[in-house]
Amino acid sequence: MKITIVGFGETGASISALLINQNACDLLNIMDPGENIHGRLLDMSHAATAKSIEVTHNQNEQFKASEVIFYCAGIRNLKNTNRQTNMEVNKFMVSTIFSDIEFISKPIIIVITNPVELISTWINEYFNDQFTVIGTGTYLDSVRFQYILANHFCCKLDEVSTMVLGEHGDSMTPILSKTTIKGINIVELKNAFEQEVLIKKLKTSANEIRKTEEATKHGVAQCAVVLMNGFTSSKTLNLVASVKVPESIKSKIELKSSVFMSLPCTISKNQLEVSTTIQVDECELALLKNSAAVLDEAYFKLQD
Repeated sequence: MKITIVGFGETGASISALLINQNACDLLNIMDPGENIHGRLLDMSHAATAKSIEVTHNQNEQFKASEVIFYCAGIRNLKNTNRQTNMEVNKFMVSTIFSDIEFISKPIIIVITNPVELISTWINEYFNDQFTVIGTGTYLDSVRFQYILANHFCCKLDEVSTMVLGEHGDSMTPILSKTTIKGINIVELKNAFEQEVLIKKLKTSANEIRKTEEATKHGVAQCAVVLMNGFTSSKTLNLVASVKVPESIKSKIELKSSVFMSLPCTISKNQLEVSTTIQVDECELALLKNSAAVLDEAYFKLQD
């Protein structure tokens, strides 16, 4: 299998290392015009050699022939700033990167760059719905919340069931009505104030990481690779990801644009099925409507 990584910064390199480690491809093509990646690229090539994986750099023909593309290109937001900060320049990069690219097959495009909902939308629109486009979105937030809850309740990770929907950003919506710890709903274990403390910890996770790190990379890189494995495996994977919103849900959350949002979905061999219904309580529905409004505003702000 041929895979292309678009953008070889912290996250692109982390994804590359994971792919090499699991022998996910025969060829790994890195698309990045940066002048200061020579050492990182050489180091990754040495790692790939140990697994007999060929690494190429800025090869358009390999890009066109790739079956999976990880989109990591873009300008990172500054520490303690909103993920939408650099959306205008990141939107411009989408059309620049894919300009004159005609894919040989129909690749699966996995988007990591923030704002992930908008980037996923713009890539999908650029190709007129021709390919499967999916973003890591609040899959990462769901994983983070699972970790936070397992640590808080001193239980095993697999004893926690939770999901976060909506925007991968300030308006993310943890679905507490469906969150259980050892089979018990969290609303039976914690009062509203205690719940808010845990949610605040979730929403500040990225800032906490970036107190000592330039970027959050390992968590989102693993989430991105899990998404890819879902498409290439015969096993069925149920999770949350940033996807095109079905009309039935758009009307329910009052989403006016075509912007992507994180919703429950099922991934199996080369197939993506997005849930057409969501089961949430009234408070969660109101929060999802707010998330939809936030994304609508950002989307329409940059419409030509």
